[in-house]
Amino acid sequence: MKMVLVTGLMRSGTTLLQKLLAAQPEIAVYSQPLPLLFVETKARYLRSVGREAPEYPIADQFQGTYFSSSDFSSFLQAYHIDRNAFAAILDQQRTYSGQRTEPPYPLSEPHRTSLAGWLRRTLTQLAEPRPSARVAGAKEVCCEEFIPYLLGEGFHIVQIVRDPRDVLASSIAGSGSRDVGRPRPPLFLLRQWRKSVAYALEFEGHPRYCRCRFEDLVTAPESTLYQLESALGVQPPTSRDRSQPLDLDGRPWTSNSSYQPRRGLDRAAIGRYRQALDPEVTRWVESLVLPEMLCLGYEPTLSLDDAIRVLERKPEQAEVPVRRELSEYRWTDDRRTEELGRLRQLREGTFDEASFIYLRAFQRLRTAKPMSTP
Repeated sequence: MKMVLVTGLMRSGTTLLQKLLAAQPEIAVYSQPLPLLFVETKARYLRSVGREAPEYPIADQFQGTYFSSSDFSSFLQAYHIDRNAFAAILDQQRTYSGQRTEPPYPLSEPHRTSLAGWLRRTLTQLAEPRPSARVAGAKEVCCEEFIPYLLGEGFHIVQIVRDPRDVLASSIAGSGSRDVGRPRPPLFLLRQWRKSVAYALEFEGHPRYCRCRFEDLVTAPESTLYQLESALGVQPPTSRDRSQPLDLDGRPWTSNSSYQPRRGLDRAAIGRYRQALDPEVTRWVESLVLPEMLCLGYEPTLSLDDAIRVLERKPEQAEVPVRRELSEYRWTDDRRTEELGRLRQLREGTFDEASFIYLRAFQRLRTAKPMSTP
Protein backbone atom coordinates (compact mmCIF):
# COMPACT_ATOMS: atom_id res chain seq x y z
CA MET A 1 0.00 0.00 0.00
CA LYS A 2 1.28 3.47 -0.88
CA MET A 3 1.76 6.00 1.91
CA VAL A 4 1.14 9.75 1.68
CA LEU A 5 1.63 12.76 3.93
CA VAL A 6 -0.67 15.70 3.24
CA THR A 7 0.73 18.88 4.74
CA GLY A 8 0.68 22.65 4.58
CA LEU A 9 0.38 25.65 6.85
CA MET A 10 -2.64 25.85 9.15
CA ARG A 11 -5.62 27.70 7.60
CA SER A 12 -4.35 26.79 4.11
CA GLY A 13 -7.03 24.24 3.24
CA THR A 14 -5.31 21.10 4.55
CA THR A 15 -8.54 19.75 6.04
CA LEU A 16 -10.51 20.48 2.87
CA LEU A 17 -7.88 18.69 0.78
CA GLN A 18 -7.87 15.73 3.17
CA LYS A 19 -11.67 15.40 2.94
CA LEU A 20 -11.67 15.59 -0.85
CA LEU A 21 -8.90 13.00 -1.20
CA ALA A 22 -10.50 10.69 1.39
CA ALA A 23 -13.74 10.70 -0.59
CA GLN A 24 -11.85 8.76 -3.27
CA PRO A 25 -12.53 5.02 -2.63
CA GLU A 26 -8.89 4.14 -3.27
CA ILE A 27 -7.48 6.73 -0.85
CA ALA A 28 -7.79 6.65 2.95
CA VAL A 29 -6.35 9.88 4.38
CA TYR A 30 -6.86 10.63 8.07
CA SER A 31 -6.76 14.00 9.78
CA GLN A 32 -3.96 14.46 12.32
CA PRO A 33 -3.67 10.96 13.78
CA LEU A 34 -0.09 11.46 15.07
CA PRO A 35 0.63 15.18 15.58
CA LEU A 36 2.69 14.66 18.72
CA LEU A 37 4.86 12.04 17.02
CA PHE A 38 6.15 14.80 14.76
CA VAL A 39 6.37 17.32 17.60
CA GLU A 40 8.28 14.97 19.92
CA THR A 41 10.63 13.85 17.15
CA LYS A 42 11.51 17.45 16.26
CA ALA A 43 12.07 18.24 19.95
CA ARG A 44 14.40 15.24 20.24
CA TYR A 45 16.39 16.47 17.27
CA LEU A 46 16.80 19.96 18.72
CA ARG A 47 17.99 18.54 22.03
CA SER A 48 20.40 16.23 20.18
CA VAL A 49 22.20 19.26 18.71
CA GLY A 50 22.38 21.08 22.03
CA ARG A 51 19.40 23.37 21.56
CA GLU A 52 16.48 23.88 23.87
CA ALA A 53 13.23 22.48 22.49
CA PRO A 54 10.65 25.29 22.55
CA GLU A 55 6.97 24.76 23.21
CA TYR A 56 6.48 24.94 19.43
CA PRO A 57 9.41 22.88 18.06
CA ILE A 58 7.78 22.66 14.62
CA ALA A 59 8.24 26.30 13.74
CA ASP A 60 9.85 28.11 10.83
CA GLN A 61 13.42 27.47 9.74
CA PHE A 62 14.87 30.96 9.53
CA GLN A 63 17.31 33.06 11.51
CA GLY A 64 17.32 31.94 15.17
CA THR A 65 15.27 28.82 14.42
CA TYR A 66 17.39 27.74 11.45
CA PHE A 67 18.63 24.16 11.21
CA SER A 68 20.14 22.20 8.34
CA SER A 69 17.58 20.14 6.44
CA SER A 70 20.21 17.54 5.58
CA ASP A 71 21.28 17.25 9.23
CA PHE A 72 17.67 16.81 10.31
CA SER A 73 17.10 14.11 7.67
CA SER A 74 20.25 12.30 8.83
CA PHE A 75 18.96 12.39 12.39
CA LEU A 76 15.60 10.97 11.29
CA GLN A 77 17.26 8.13 9.40
CA ALA A 78 19.08 7.04 12.55
CA TYR A 79 16.30 7.79 15.04
CA HIS A 80 14.17 4.88 16.28
CA ILE A 81 11.29 4.83 18.74
CA ASP A 82 10.48 1.83 20.93
CA ARG A 83 6.93 0.66 21.52
CA ASN A 84 6.70 2.09 25.04
CA ALA A 85 7.79 5.54 23.89
CA PHE A 86 5.30 5.42 21.02
CA ALA A 87 2.52 4.34 23.40
CA ALA A 88 3.41 7.26 25.68
CA ILE A 89 2.94 9.65 22.76
CA LEU A 90 -0.49 8.15 22.07
CA ASP A 91 -1.43 8.53 25.73
CA GLN A 92 -0.39 12.18 25.67
CA GLN A 93 -2.43 12.78 22.51
CA ARG A 94 -5.65 11.70 24.20
CA THR A 95 -5.91 15.11 25.87
CA TYR A 96 -4.32 17.06 23.01
CA SER A 97 -6.66 19.22 20.93
CA GLY A 98 -4.51 18.78 17.81
CA GLN A 99 -5.40 15.10 17.45
CA ARG A 100 -8.33 14.66 15.06
CA THR A 101 -8.18 10.89 14.46
CA GLU A 102 -7.53 8.39 17.26
CA PRO A 103 -4.85 5.94 16.11
CA PRO A 104 -4.72 2.26 17.12
CA TYR A 105 -2.74 1.37 20.23
CA PRO A 106 0.52 -0.57 19.59
CA LEU A 107 -0.20 -3.91 21.25
CA SER A 108 2.01 -5.99 18.98
CA GLU A 109 5.21 -5.80 17.01
CA PRO A 110 7.30 -3.96 16.05
CA HIS A 111 9.11 -3.46 19.33
CA ARG A 112 11.20 -0.62 17.91
CA THR A 113 11.14 1.17 14.57
CA SER A 114 11.61 4.52 12.84
CA LEU A 115 9.21 7.43 12.59
CA ALA A 116 8.36 6.29 9.06
CA GLY A 117 7.83 2.76 10.37
CA TRP A 118 5.36 3.84 13.06
CA LEU A 119 3.59 6.12 10.62
CA ARG A 120 3.31 3.36 8.01
CA ARG A 121 2.07 0.85 10.59
CA THR A 122 -0.52 3.26 12.02
CA LEU A 123 -1.90 4.28 8.63
CA THR A 124 -2.10 0.69 7.44
CA GLN A 125 -4.16 -0.24 10.51
CA LEU A 126 -6.41 2.80 10.17
CA ALA A 127 -7.11 1.92 6.53
CA GLU A 128 -8.05 -1.72 7.24
CA PRO A 129 -11.82 -0.99 7.31
CA ARG A 130 -11.52 0.35 3.74
CA PRO A 131 -10.56 -2.68 1.60
CA SER A 132 -10.70 -0.62 -1.60
CA ALA A 133 -7.92 1.70 -0.37
CA ARG A 134 -4.62 1.52 -2.24
CA VAL A 135 -3.22 4.65 -0.61
CA ALA A 136 -3.17 5.38 3.13
CA GLY A 137 -2.21 8.77 4.48
CA ALA A 138 -2.17 11.35 7.23
CA LYS A 139 -2.83 15.05 7.14
CA GLU A 140 -0.50 16.88 9.54
CA VAL A 141 0.03 20.65 9.43
CA CYS A 142 3.36 22.48 9.21
CA CYS A 143 5.44 19.31 8.78
CA GLU A 144 7.38 20.38 5.71
CA GLU A 145 10.78 19.71 7.32
CA PHE A 146 9.90 16.00 7.32
CA ILE A 147 9.40 15.98 3.53
CA PRO A 148 12.98 15.04 2.51
CA TYR A 149 13.12 12.16 4.98
CA LEU A 150 9.69 10.77 4.10
CA LEU A 151 10.39 10.98 0.38
CA GLY A 152 13.53 8.99 1.06
CA GLU A 153 11.40 6.40 2.87
CA GLY A 154 9.15 5.96 -0.17
CA PHE A 155 6.25 8.16 0.98
CA HIS A 156 4.30 10.41 -1.35
CA ILE A 157 3.85 14.06 -0.38
CA VAL A 158 0.87 16.27 -1.20
CA GLN A 159 1.35 19.88 -0.12
CA ILE A 160 -1.20 22.68 -0.24
CA VAL A 161 -0.49 26.42 -0.18
CA ARG A 162 -2.78 29.43 0.06
CA ASP A 163 -2.49 33.18 -0.43
CA PRO A 164 -0.60 34.29 2.72
CA ARG A 165 -2.86 37.33 3.12
CA ASP A 166 -5.88 35.04 3.38
CA VAL A 167 -3.98 32.67 5.70
CA LEU A 168 -3.29 35.53 8.10
CA ALA A 169 -6.84 36.90 7.85
CA SER A 170 -8.29 33.45 8.49
CA SER A 171 -6.01 32.98 11.50
CA ILE A 172 -6.69 36.26 13.30
CA ALA A 173 -10.17 37.24 12.07
CA GLY A 174 -13.54 35.64 12.60
CA SER A 175 -13.44 32.41 14.59
CA GLY A 176 -10.01 31.27 13.42
CA SER A 177 -8.83 30.61 16.97
CA ARG A 178 -11.54 27.97 17.31
CA ASP A 179 -9.52 25.62 15.12
CA VAL A 180 -5.93 26.77 15.64
CA GLY A 181 -6.04 27.90 19.27
CA ARG A 182 -5.01 31.29 20.58
CA PRO A 183 -3.79 33.67 17.86
CA ARG A 184 -0.17 33.33 16.83
CA PRO A 185 1.94 36.38 15.98
CA PRO A 186 1.65 37.32 12.30
CA LEU A 187 5.42 37.05 11.84
CA PHE A 188 5.30 33.46 13.13
CA LEU A 189 2.64 32.55 10.54
CA LEU A 190 4.34 34.36 7.68
CA ARG A 191 7.73 32.79 8.33
CA GLN A 192 6.01 29.41 8.49
CA TRP A 193 4.44 30.22 5.12
CA ARG A 194 7.86 31.03 3.68
CA LYS A 195 9.19 27.73 4.99
CA SER A 196 6.33 25.95 3.24
CA VAL A 197 7.18 27.69 -0.04
CA ALA A 198 10.90 26.90 0.28
CA TYR A 199 10.14 23.19 0.45
CA ALA A 200 7.60 23.48 -2.36
CA LEU A 201 10.21 25.04 -4.64
CA GLU A 202 12.95 22.60 -3.62
CA PHE A 203 10.95 19.43 -4.28
CA GLU A 204 8.97 20.56 -7.30
CA GLY A 205 9.46 17.91 -9.95
CA HIS A 206 10.18 15.03 -7.57
CA PRO A 207 8.21 11.99 -8.81
CA ARG A 208 6.47 11.47 -5.45
CA TYR A 209 5.89 15.12 -4.59
CA CYS A 210 2.98 17.23 -5.76
CA ARG A 211 1.37 20.43 -4.59
CA CYS A 212 -1.73 22.46 -5.22
CA ARG A 213 -3.02 25.88 -4.35
CA PHE A 214 -6.13 26.31 -2.22
CA GLU A 215 -7.50 28.69 -4.81
CA ASP A 216 -7.23 26.09 -7.60
CA LEU A 217 -8.76 23.40 -5.40
CA VAL A 218 -11.80 25.60 -4.72
CA THR A 219 -12.30 26.99 -8.23
CA ALA A 220 -11.29 23.94 -10.29
CA PRO A 221 -11.69 20.87 -8.06
CA GLU A 222 -12.04 18.35 -10.87
CA SER A 223 -8.80 19.16 -12.66
CA THR A 224 -6.85 19.82 -9.46
CA LEU A 225 -7.90 16.53 -7.83
CA TYR A 226 -7.33 14.66 -11.09
CA GLN A 227 -3.68 15.78 -11.08
CA LEU A 228 -3.20 14.83 -7.42
CA GLU A 229 -4.92 11.45 -7.73
CA SER A 230 -3.01 10.63 -10.89
CA ALA A 231 0.24 11.45 -9.09
CA LEU A 232 -0.78 8.99 -6.37
CA GLY A 233 -1.45 6.35 -9.02
CA VAL A 234 -5.20 5.95 -8.47
CA GLN A 235 -8.05 6.18 -10.92
CA PRO A 236 -10.07 9.39 -10.43
CA PRO A 237 -13.80 8.64 -9.89
CA THR A 238 -16.11 9.35 -12.80
CA SER A 239 -19.47 9.74 -11.08
CA ARG A 240 -18.79 11.61 -7.83
CA ASP A 241 -19.70 15.26 -7.18
CA ARG A 242 -16.34 16.79 -6.25
CA SER A 243 -17.89 20.07 -5.09
CA GLN A 244 -19.17 18.54 -1.84
CA PRO A 245 -16.49 17.19 0.52
CA LEU A 246 -17.52 14.20 2.64
CA ASP A 247 -16.44 12.81 5.97
CA LEU A 248 -15.06 9.28 6.02
CA ASP A 249 -18.51 8.04 7.02
CA GLY A 250 -19.96 9.50 3.81
CA ARG A 251 -21.80 12.43 5.36
CA PRO A 252 -21.42 15.96 3.93
CA TRP A 253 -18.60 17.80 5.63
CA THR A 254 -19.15 21.29 7.07
CA SER A 255 -16.06 23.42 6.60
CA ASN A 256 -14.00 24.83 9.46
CA SER A 257 -14.10 28.32 7.96
CA SER A 258 -13.10 31.20 10.25
CA TYR A 259 -16.07 33.23 9.04
CA GLN A 260 -19.07 30.93 8.91
CA PRO A 261 -19.59 27.17 8.56
CA ARG A 262 -20.28 26.15 4.97
CA ARG A 263 -20.94 23.03 2.99
CA GLY A 264 -19.31 22.62 -0.36
CA LEU A 265 -16.43 24.58 -1.83
CA ASP A 266 -16.42 28.23 -0.83
CA ARG A 267 -15.05 30.48 -3.56
CA ALA A 268 -15.85 33.49 -1.38
CA ALA A 269 -12.94 32.44 0.85
CA ILE A 270 -10.56 33.71 -1.84
CA GLY A 271 -9.52 37.32 -1.23
CA ARG A 272 -11.37 37.78 2.06
CA TYR A 273 -8.27 39.50 3.42
CA ARG A 274 -9.43 42.64 1.61
CA GLN A 275 -12.24 43.00 4.14
CA ALA A 276 -10.44 41.50 7.14
CA LEU A 277 -7.04 43.25 7.02
CA ASP A 278 -6.20 46.93 7.09
CA PRO A 279 -4.54 47.99 3.80
CA GLU A 280 -1.34 48.97 5.64
CA VAL A 281 -1.20 45.55 7.29
CA THR A 282 -1.65 43.96 3.87
CA ARG A 283 1.33 45.93 2.56
CA TRP A 284 3.39 44.81 5.56
CA VAL A 285 2.43 41.18 4.87
CA GLU A 286 3.41 41.49 1.22
CA SER A 287 6.75 43.04 2.17
CA LEU A 288 7.60 39.88 4.14
CA VAL A 289 6.56 37.33 1.51
CA LEU A 290 6.73 39.19 -1.79
CA PRO A 291 9.09 36.93 -3.83
CA GLU A 292 7.37 33.77 -2.58
CA MET A 293 3.99 35.18 -3.62
CA LEU A 294 5.29 35.88 -7.11
CA CYS A 295 6.73 32.36 -7.44
CA LEU A 296 3.38 30.77 -6.62
CA GLY A 297 1.28 33.07 -8.80
CA TYR A 298 -0.17 35.38 -6.15
CA GLU A 299 -0.39 39.00 -7.25
CA PRO A 300 1.11 41.50 -4.79
CA THR A 301 0.68 45.26 -4.91
CA LEU A 302 4.38 45.92 -4.20
CA SER A 303 7.68 45.63 -6.02
CA LEU A 304 10.85 44.53 -4.22
CA ASP A 305 11.97 48.14 -3.81
CA ASP A 306 8.52 49.03 -2.47
CA ALA A 307 8.75 46.20 0.06
CA ILE A 308 12.11 47.46 1.31
CA ARG A 309 10.69 50.96 1.71
CA VAL A 310 7.69 49.59 3.62
CA LEU A 311 9.98 47.84 6.10
CA GLU A 312 12.37 50.79 6.39
CA ARG A 313 9.61 53.04 7.72
CA LYS A 314 8.73 50.71 10.63
CA PRO A 315 5.24 49.63 9.56
CA GLU A 316 2.61 48.49 12.01
CA GLN A 317 1.70 44.83 11.94
CA ALA A 318 -1.63 43.18 12.63
CA GLU A 319 -2.33 43.54 16.35
CA VAL A 320 -2.86 40.26 18.16
CA PRO A 321 -1.95 39.21 21.68
CA VAL A 322 1.52 37.65 21.59
CA ARG A 323 1.86 34.35 23.42
CA ARG A 324 4.71 34.26 25.90
CA GLU A 325 6.13 31.15 24.23
CA LEU A 326 6.21 32.96 20.87
CA SER A 327 7.53 36.27 22.15
CA GLU A 328 10.55 36.11 19.80
CA TYR A 329 8.09 36.77 16.95
CA ARG A 330 7.14 40.22 18.20
CA TRP A 331 7.67 42.81 15.52
CA THR A 332 10.77 44.50 16.94
CA ASP A 333 13.68 46.41 15.44
CA ASP A 334 15.72 43.17 15.43
CA ARG A 335 13.05 41.33 13.44
CA ARG A 336 12.72 44.28 11.05
CA THR A 337 16.50 44.25 10.50
CA GLU A 338 16.38 40.52 9.72
CA GLU A 339 13.61 40.99 7.18
CA LEU A 340 15.30 43.94 5.50
CA GLY A 341 18.52 41.93 5.32
CA ARG A 342 16.69 39.07 3.61
CA LEU A 343 15.28 41.32 0.88
CA ARG A 344 18.64 42.95 0.31
CA GLN A 345 20.32 39.52 0.05
CA LEU A 346 17.76 38.63 -2.57
CA ARG A 347 18.37 41.81 -4.53
CA GLU A 348 22.18 41.45 -4.32
CA GLY A 349 22.25 37.70 -5.02
CA THR A 350 23.76 36.73 -1.65
CA PHE A 351 22.55 33.28 -0.60
CA ASP A 352 22.16 32.56 3.13
CA GLU A 353 20.64 29.26 4.28
CA ALA A 354 19.25 30.93 7.40
CA SER A 355 17.20 33.23 5.17
CA PHE A 356 16.18 30.88 2.34
CA ILE A 357 16.91 27.24 3.42
CA TYR A 358 17.58 25.94 -0.10
CA LEU A 359 19.76 27.38 -2.87
CA ARG A 360 17.28 26.21 -5.50
CA ALA A 361 14.47 28.06 -3.74
CA PHE A 362 16.65 31.18 -3.50
CA GLN A 363 17.41 31.05 -7.22
CA ARG A 364 13.70 30.73 -8.03
CA LEU A 365 12.86 33.66 -5.77
CA ARG A 366 15.50 35.81 -7.46
CA THR A 367 13.99 35.21 -10.89
CA ALA A 368 10.42 35.89 -9.78
CA LYS A 369 9.00 38.97 -11.48
CA PRO A 370 8.43 41.85 -10.97
CA MET A 371 11.43 42.26 -8.68
CA SER A 372 12.08 45.99 -8.98
CA THR A 373 10.16 49.21 -9.24
CA PRO A 374 8.45 49.43 -12.67
